[in-house]
Amino acid sequence: MVKNGSDIEIVGPGQNYNGMSYGDWAARWSNWLFSERPERDEVQPDVVFLRGNVEYHRDLTQAKGDGKPVDPWEFFYDRTGEASVVISENRPIFVPVLTSTKVFGGGSEAGIMFTEEQVRHIARIDNDQSGAMWATIQSYGDEIERPLLSFAKEGKDDLLKFRITSRVFKLSISERNPYWSYMFQYPINFGEYDAVTDGFFILIKSLPKGSYRLRFGGKGRLDYRTDSVYDLHVSPQFCLVSTVKDVSTEPTGTFWNSPKGSIGKPDRSKVIGELRSFESHKS
Repeated sequence: MVKNGSDIEIVGPGQNYNGMSYGDWAARWSNWLFSERPERDEVQPDVVFLRGNVEYHRDLTQAKGDGKPVDPWEFFYDRTGEASVVISENRPIFVPVLTSTKVFGGGSEAGIMFTEEQVRHIARIDNDQSGAMWATIQSYGDEIERPLLSFAKEGKDDLLKFRITSRVFKLSISERNPYWSYMFQYPINFGEYDAVTDGFFILIKSLPKGSYRLRFGGKGRLDYRTDSVYDLHVSPQFCLVSTVKDVSTEPTGTFWNSPKGSIGKPDRSKVIGELRSFESHKS
């Protein structure tokens, strides 16, 4: 479990992992996020990609149906209970605490961005003007949420040290991606772009067998908020390609399907039961 620092290892911000820097991982993560079916392909052969809120901003005056305004701090992404993620041991986990991706030819308050200097500048502004951030982990049976970086050797307890800016990379935005039309402050079309990602990322090398609740997010620039809650179940004898159904053709539909009897997937209910699930985040 995570009750002592020897149980998990955080890749330091200046370190490479599997021959890739944090910037390289951020570029790969960005392409995953804009791919055809990111939530189905989040568990990859060599990494698990997590995500935060994909809406750049929301109208804070919007009513919820009960006549009350939207709470700007309700921007959370719930992956607990049946929507939890089951992975095998020795699987690295890439955590995007607060991020910004900008593309050449994209819009900004300063106009269209054509140069690398412009793209990097606008990407940096999003995070320079952000507010509070958090990244915590809790193991089943431990009542305390611990800062994830308390297990890091380099940059311990300082998320600011885990800020990276990627190289310029090719970003492919799939037409079938369920989020591409509202992920940017200034909407763009699907296609291939030169891009830069700036943000705060944490790469966990692996988690030992057990159940964990991981929470991360922050107050971004302007109206952007993000707060993600994941239940992660780690089993040495379980390898899952996906935990959710393909939403690429149902971007406004229900994301989660029952793990029992899923076609082409093993029954993960026994694994979750054995590892003892957390109560639902919404309870």
